[in-house]
Amino acid sequence: MTPAERRRLAIIQDLAVRLLDAERLGDVLESGITSAIEQLGFGECVIYLWSEQRQRLEPSAGWSRTVETTDFLAGCRTIEANEGVAGRAFRTRRPELINETRNEPAYIRDRLEGRSELCVPLNHGDQCFGVIDSENLEPGHFTAEHRDLLTLVASIIAPKIHNLQTIERLERLRGALEQSRSFVREMIDTAPNVLYVLDYDQRIMIEGMDRFAAFLGHARETIEAMPEGVYSLIHPDDRDAVTQQEAELREASEGSVIAVEFRLRHADDGYRWCLVSSRIFQRRDDGSPILELGSVTDITSLKDALAREERREKRFRALFENCFDCIVLYDAQGTCRYSTPSVQRFTGYADHEIVGRNALDFVVQEDHAHSLKAWFELLQRPGGFA
Repeated sequence: MTPAERRRLAIIQDLAVRLLDAERLGDVLESGITSAIEQLGFGECVIYLWSEQRQRLEPSAGWSRTVETTDFLAGCRTIEANEGVAGRAFRTRRPELINETRNEPAYIRDRLEGRSELCVPLNHGDQCFGVIDSENLEPGHFTAEHRDLLTLVASIIAPKIHNLQTIERLERLRGALEQSRSFVREMIDTAPNVLYVLDYDQRIMIEGMDRFAAFLGHARETIEAMPEGVYSLIHPDDRDAVTQQEAELREASEGSVIAVEFRLRHADDGYRWCLVSSRIFQRRDDGSPILELGSVTDITSLKDALAREERREKRFRALFENCFDCIVLYDAQGTCRYSTPSVQRFTGYADHEIVGRNALDFVVQEDHAHSLKAWFELLQRPGGFA
């Protein structure tokens, strides 16, 4: 075995041991730095990782024989992908060996005025995660063997970096998802209306079920045990309306909200009128709905008020249409808007011959002045008599 082969084997063994228990990204980076320092004899070394968020290379780990680690890293600047030797190694995904930095236009001085620089990319698959960079005060310090061995270090730690970055990203996403779910649950629990997510297959609300059950006075378990889930509570006469809404939802464009009014059975055996506004939240590949997102608003009081108003209107209409007095409604211009049947009987005119015409059309010419005077007095005293 040649000396070069022994060095390669020593690096592989050293890193294998160091990475065995490395569970954090910092541990992996530190292993790469330590191996470069101890196995290759470098005086200083920095690992730059690419930040997707900031779109630049950022110093993530480093060590120097002459400077404290914290001070050393503080002196390392961030690097854009289009600048410096490190940026070029990252862009091209190829090692860079610079024997004389004073002859290299791309060289950037940050940690020290190095005269030679070695930079290798952290490649894994079709991705580059960053670079390992080292500088030396002497020109021509780094050799092709240094380049090959540092490339070996990079090839060993890059897959581990990829795995741990993926895990960290998934952990952040999971945390964000949990936070989002908590927010949605809080919104569902505190919103004035009942917010829900309905599973079409189970016919059960997977979110908002507790609020929905409480709104109707049922226990959650009672509704879940019903033959058709929440559909069991729909008034029989309103089934067609719900079926029609669901048919429209299936054909609706993404994000369209469709509303329907129907009655739901309360635990007291009465019914509550509800306005349900919903949209399809998730579909199968064939377009059929899986989940429905919506809100339930109690409109029972409104429906009762409208019913009372309708009954009141019917009573007044019956009173007007059957009274013996002649009653006519005019607007401010004197145009007839309504007349009771008694007016039609008294005058002999049909309803369409009266409504829409001016009052003076029915007054003899010599009484026009007297009628206009009374009319203007009424306009000055709304609610008065003339």
